[in-house]
Amino acid sequence: MGINEIIMYIMMFFMLIAAVDRILSQFGGSARFLGKFGKSIEGSGGQFEEGFMAMGALGLAMVGMTALAPVLAHVLGPIIIPVYEMLGANPFHVCGYATGL
Repeated sequence: MGINEIIMYIMMFFMLIAAVDRILSQFGGSARFLGKFGKSIEGSGGQFEEGFMAMGALGLAMVGMTALAPVLAHVLGPIIIPVYEMLGANPFHVCGYATGL
């Protein structure tokens, strides 16, 4: 088990706590269940919900850049590729700079 997996398990553990807090907060509060972990955990369900709400905008931006990449390559390719070749650089670096990948 590498460090990446350990970090993922820690994140999943706290995500599960936040999900339980969000579910229990709809039924009168989660203080008596999650209060055993500490007062700082109570209310983390709100942050959990904000994360889900942010996924829409984030997903739209990622899909937009993925869809726009071929158009950028078609439009900017004839202009940028000769400049990069003249400088002796790899013209395929344009994709990384243009799309932020």
